[in-house]
Amino acid sequence: MTKNEIALLRGGQIKYLLGQQMDSLCKKYHLRMADIEVLFYLKNNPEENTASDIQKSLHINKGYVSQIVKGLCEKGYLTVTADEKDRRYMHYNVTDKTHDITDAHQKIWDTLGTRIFKDVSPEDREVFDRVMVTICKNIDEITNEPAARLI
Repeated sequence: MTKNEIALLRGGQIKYLLGQQMDSLCKKYHLRMADIEVLFYLKNNPEENTASDIQKSLHINKGYVSQIVKGLCEKGYLTVTADEKDRRYMHYNVTDKTHDITDAHQKIWDTLGTRIFKDVSPEDREVFDRVMVTICKNIDEITNEPAARLI
């Protein structure tokens, strides 16, 4: 892999940039970045609202997902209801209290997207998108393999 490929796949630069942008939002609402990511995910994916859905989509440890949703429920950002067919499954839904947070989060992503892709042609963005879809698919496949197979 090239130096640029490694840097992009590590995500450090993007994580740092996002952290900078999200810091004031986190402080304003006394939430962690993971809390806001879960709220944003649930707002945009209301049908995929179990802890397992959150864990799979955001790649967060199951135990941490449990902590996050419990805290968000206690703060009034989420409601929880048991599944009608299988009471072991809980469904989490955002409350109206999340509106300002998720709107601000969306604005941050929109602004970052515009600035990050400045001077990148629409054609290059299409190629980038296709390549990222393939990379993500490959990562998912590797993730599901036993760790010993990579060595």
